[in-house]
Amino acid sequence: MNNLNKSFWSNYYNFNEDDINKPSSFSEFVYSNYMEKYNRDNIYLKICDLGSGNCRDTMFFSQKGNLCHGIDINGVIKVNNVNCKLIKEDVLTVLKSHKLQTLYDVIYMRWFLHALPYDISKNIFISSLHNLKPNGLICIEVRSINDEELKKNSTYDEGDKSYKTKHKRWLYSIEMCKTLAEENYCDVLYCEEGYFSPNINTETHNPLLIRFICRKRLLPYYMKSKNYNKYKHILPKMKHSVEDYDKMEIMNKILEEHNIKYVAVAGTTLGLTRHGGIIPWDNDIDIGFIEDEWKKLFNIKDLLVKKGFKYEKFGIENAHCHFGPIDCFKLTLKDKYYEGEAKTYCSVDEYYNVVKQIFGYTYIYAPLCSEKSLRKRYGNYFNEGNVNDNFHFTDKSVKVFNLTHHDLSYQLK
Repeated sequence: MNNLNKSFWSNYYNFNEDDINKPSSFSEFVYSNYMEKYNRDNIYLKICDLGSGNCRDTMFFSQKGNLCHGIDINGVIKVNNVNCKLIKEDVLTVLKSHKLQTLYDVIYMRWFLHALPYDISKNIFISSLHNLKPNGLICIEVRSINDEELKKNSTYDEGDKSYKTKHKRWLYSIEMCKTLAEENYCDVLYCEEGYFSPNINTETHNPLLIRFICRKRLLPYYMKSKNYNKYKHILPKMKHSVEDYDKMEIMNKILEEHNIKYVAVAGTTLGLTRHGGIIPWDNDIDIGFIEDEWKKLFNIKDLLVKKGFKYEKFGIENAHCHFGPIDCFKLTLKDKYYEGEAKTYCSVDEYYNVVKQIFGYTYIYAPLCSEKSLRKRYGNYFNEGNVNDNFHFTDKSVKVFNLTHHDLSYQLK
């Protein structure tokens, strides 16, 4: 899309550091009402800040321990690391290409959509959903069409429906926001109009704004995929995979109580990153343990069996086993990766960034960014599906297929 108002925003971000060291009132609102409860439970989120500008909110969310990527073709950032990164490119191009190679828990847009024509904004909203986990949130703050002071000081363009002062804006109503959500399978959680954020750098020092929070519905999106006919016959054989979440919930609590660290590997890392939960055509959960943690795991083997986790040994002696539906691998350090049987990998760098994350109906411990591990294991992992690469179901008549955004969802309970 065109880089609208480029000269205005380039000048603004280069010469104006207004409140850059503190978050916006909208980011504080979103964090306290929708994110903080996860962080208090040591669950960390993946957040994408669209139209991030000077990245004040990008940095705020990442300082709480979350992974936060800002996307803004005109943006600037003072901190740029793996957990807080600016992508200085066109938002729509990045979203459509899934360039960031992960689904997000939250997509955040403050003072962004009103800077774009309505058709482009709608496309961004839809493309945002394609980059969002089922049950994930979209958080929007935009300028209201009811701001009479702004309209009085603006020049209206009937051709593109914009209001222009120093730069163009496309204003919103509550009804427009709700329609956008309802037409795209989202539930409205919050919608309010008010004078939330006085700002001396705007033409109206106390702009009228709309705050809008909606949730992507948890639906079997994969049934709409053009690939569905390729793997729908597998799903009945995988149906017990949804019960794995309950088992993982129990396993997590036991491992936490005994201070045993694991990391998601193989299909579970892939499922977390690409689907938000267990891959629709997979049916177990894969976790790995470095040597010291592996020993600690076997110290509580009898307890796990007592709690209903059937023990089964696989492969090389004392290197691969199942506890019920939980596939466990011993990981050995080899060069820059921890490696286990069945081509299970975790980059050493990524291992030291393992945190608790939302995984379908439960949570899993995995690196906030698993790109190195996934590329080593799956290559072009975000674009290609392979029903034969999980060791639980084989149908060689199903070839590797190109994924659509509908495939990027997980089975329902």
